[in-house]
Amino acid sequence: RGIREISPNLYNQITQKDAFGFSKKLRNDITHNFLPSMLGGSIVGKKSGNVQTTEFGVEKYTPSVKIHQTAIEMLSILAKVIASISIEV
Repeated sequence: RGIREISPNLYNQITQKDAFGFSKKLRNDITHNFLPSMLGGSIVGKKSGNVQTTEFGVEKYTPSVKIHQTAIEMLSILAKVIASISIEV
């Protein structure tokens, strides 16, 4: 069982936090697109219905301080999840 089933209220609180949304985007960018602390060009393919487009641009730089702050907030969220799961088990 996941946290969504164990504690729906906690799950909703977590997913509504800015740090959660930013860390999700950050993880996706690191995995699929670019390193957040690097500058450079980007080529992104997008599909809308049957139409495929390619966008060219410059990636947004994310300062390491922002990445660090987000990591600290996510560790705090993780601690809450672990505590919630421990109580349920």
